[in-house]
Amino acid sequence: MIPILGTMTFAIPALLTALTEVPEAVINVESAGELRRLEDIAARCGRRVTVAVRVNPSRVHLTGSLQMGGRPSAFGIPEPEVPAVLELAAGLPHLDVAGFHVHAVSANLDAQAHLDYVHWCLDFAVRTARTAHLDLRVVDVGGGFGVPFEPDRRGEQPFALDRFGEGLSRLPVPAGLSVIFEPGRLLVADCGWYTAQVIDVKRSYGTDFVVLRGGIHHFALPTSWEIVHNFAVVNRTADGDPKGTDADADADPNADTDTDPRGTDPAGRAVTVVGELCTPEDTLARDITVGSVRPGDVIVFPMAGAYGYEFALAEFLGHARPRRVVLAPTDETIRAPGSQPAEPE
Repeated sequence: MIPILGTMTFAIPALLTALTEVPEAVINVESAGELRRLEDIAARCGRRVTVAVRVNPSRVHLTGSLQMGGRPSAFGIPEPEVPAVLELAAGLPHLDVAGFHVHAVSANLDAQAHLDYVHWCLDFAVRTARTAHLDLRVVDVGGGFGVPFEPDRRGEQPFALDRFGEGLSRLPVPAGLSVIFEPGRLLVADCGWYTAQVIDVKRSYGTDFVVLRGGIHHFALPTSWEIVHNFAVVNRTADGDPKGTDADADADPNADTDTDPRGTDPAGRAVTVVGELCTPEDTLARDITVGSVRPGDVIVFPMAGAYGYEFALAEFLGHARPRRVVLAPTDETIRAPGSQPAEPE
């Protein structure tokens, strides 16, 4: 079976119609209303479709940046209401309930807690299917595997994937049951970097601002998740850019922007990194102490491969999209789909 994951509440009819046409798909449904809509669409298409019911557990013992279970949420069906929804589904002739989808949290770093969560998902699914006389074939336990964005400030450690795998190997899984994981962030976060050139460095009422030729229309993760996302400053040298001359090292770090066209250098002071948009929400980092940083330098945010560009506010007020570059393992630069070719800086 090919799982089709419903990651947004209340899929539009056009999407539900398209999903019914995918061979052997399992469509995750978020509500009783969505079940009825899917039944109507399947009837019109003359198909019987397989579904998984998304569950919002009553309690979730996982920490993370986003909690979608164990609290009021637009996602999933509250656990106490699941039996009634399954009874409804049993009376819909074009739907076949194959199991459950439980995605309760994002960015969890505790492997043991996540293992306990998976154990609960399996136990819940088996018990509930037995009571409802369902042929249980699939349990989607979602994702939620975190990556350590703040190892310095919070002492975060990477998700212990080896220990998690060892624990999974000891979990009892009924024969014929497919258990699905959605580990996207864990797989791709380290595979991307967001870079933006510094276009200005200024001081306002005692706060140093580093202004980028970029912002949340390119990379919205730090603002959206309220994390202190580590970054590096790549200083431009005399060979790379005329702005990065040896004279920069001798410049007065407290020089005023109006008299120094290269801007104030806040070396050793805390800076706030902002983008070019006309909103104070366009802030990528606050109160981070840096070394020398001047216009023409480049700020690099690692771990931007997940919830990076695709998560951003693209074309905010008509601003240009960023250039996207893919580097092959051989260091050969190739074009990403829909991207522009890399150009010399």
